[in-house]
This record gives sequence, structure tokens and C-alpha cells, in this order.
Amino acid sequence: MRLLRLSLMGSFSASSQEYNCQHLLTPNEMEDVLKDIGYSNANNIDWDIDEMIRELTAGDPVILKGADNLFAQHYWTALGFHQSYDAYRQECTAPTGTAISYHWDNHVQEFYLDWGWRGEYNGWFLNANVTKPGNGDHYIYYKRMIDGIKP
Repeated sequence: MRLLRLSLMGSFSASSQEYNCQHLLTPNEMEDVLKDIGYSNANNIDWDIDEMIRELTAGDPVILKGADNLFAQHYWTALGFHQSYDAYRQECTAPTGTAISYHWDNHVQEFYLDWGWRGEYNGWFLNANVTKPGNGDHYIYYKRMIDGIKP
């Protein structure tokens, strides 16, 4: 897994662009920032869990974006993925003598998320959870992701 550490606290310039913390960064601009610093394959796409799993399985990070409202947007990074699948079967005979078979399964997908708060709240989350730990902001609107992050 390549480590991608991109901080937009303060400002930096790349080519003719200048980015700083007074600027609301759009997903297209984030894609431009990544391309400006050498990640030429970065793509801004709709949120897609299957694509996220493919990227993470290949060892590449995915930048996620969501918003609690128009002005509470946040970017965070998915760095890992694992899943577990458990199947259960129970067979018994009913009092009437009828054979009964129960079958159920449990499929869990977890993503390792770096929230960008200096390590605070990083960890494994179910299904790329979009709820901010701590205060419960829900980044469920305007969801996008940037994949193809390869130098």
C-alpha cells in the first residue's frame, strides 16, 4: 500500500494553481491538485463501493468526499479493506416429525479510514461509514471519490 499524505492545511502552489485553507475545494479541484503533484491517473467519480474495493485490493488508496450539508464537506482516505463471510446451518426435526433446515449468513465488509484529523478516529468502519466519529456528522450528501491514485 502506497502511503498518500496530502495536507491542505496552510497553502501550497503547484503550477499556476494555489490552494489554501480559505478555499472550498471541489472534487474536480482535488483531482487537479493530485495531478499537479504527480498523480496523473487520479479520477473524480461517483461513489462506488465495488470500485473502492478493487482499488484497495490492488494496494491503492481512495479519497472519499461527502457532505453533511453544502458547507460541511469533508475529504477522508480509505486505505484498507477486508471482509468476512460466515454461513450457518441448523437442522432439526419438528415435533410433527418434519425435517426443518435453517440457513443464514453474515457478510461483513470493513474499510480502514483515515479521517485526516491527525490520527484521531482512524480505524476500521463498516461499509465505508460516512458518519463522523465523535459528533455524528453524516457525510451522506454529494458523495464522490477519487480513485486511480498512482504516481
